[in-house]
Amino acid sequence: MQTLLQGEWTRAAEWEKEKVQEIDKIAAEILERALELGEVCIVTNSVEGWVDYCSQTFMAQTYEIIVNRKVPIVSARERSEAEFPNDPQRWKTEAFANLISDLSNETVLNMISVGDSNYEM
Repeated sequence: MQTLLQGEWTRAAEWEKEKVQEIDKIAAEILERALELGEVCIVTNSVEGWVDYCSQTFMAQTYEIIVNRKVPIVSARERSEAEFPNDPQRWKTEAFANLISDLSNETVLNMISVGDSNYEM
């Protein structure tokens, strides 16, 4: 997949690259603001390392924040796929449940979910 993405990216029109840069800028601003307000954790159904790779390759500003601020990235797939094969909704549910169970009882929780599947909305 890495080669495919790099090949597609080199053939992308300039306006497409500009749009990705705009998205990167906005995502970086949102991530910085979220970090000012509290703890942030990125939960993904992708394989381990995918968020790092994509952000480093396509969203440099966002990647810099992830690295410099040590934003944890949790691969729900890596943690739950063996137990719940072919059930990405369950992977995410389990990942969020585990994150919530790690919080103290005094913690105020505000959760924001951004995704491309109906169950993430």
